Amino acid sequence: MEIYWVVLFVIIMMWSAALRAQADEEERNPDLDSPGDGWEYKILRSPRKRFKDLDFQRRVLAEDAAAGWSLLEKFDDTRLRLKRPVSAREQDGLLDFDPYRVSVTSMFEAIKQRTQA
Repeated sequence: MEIYWVVLFVIIMMWSAALRAQADEEERNPDLDSPGDGWEYKILRSPRKRFKDLDFQRRVLAEDAAAGWSLLEKFDDTRLRLKRPVSAREQDGLLDFDPYRVSVTSMFEAIKQRTQA
């Protein structure tokens, strides 16, 4: 029975290290080293690894482009880093979605949420 606790402990430690590595990766960006440069950044997440589907990724990026966001880098199939000029905030009131969203759902779920609102 003790071996299960050891295995569980090792798994938790590996998971924790992976999360720390992911956070470190997101923080390392030369563009982020110069605050006040007129840009803002966000990490857009897809919990179901939907960015692997390039069609889905293009649709999401096209919608965010309406708010002035552009792709800076793709970390993996779950995370994209976007940037936009701070001046784009002036147009946020005209959008039919949250320009600061940090997570995307499937297109079906998004349509369902919009029709219920």
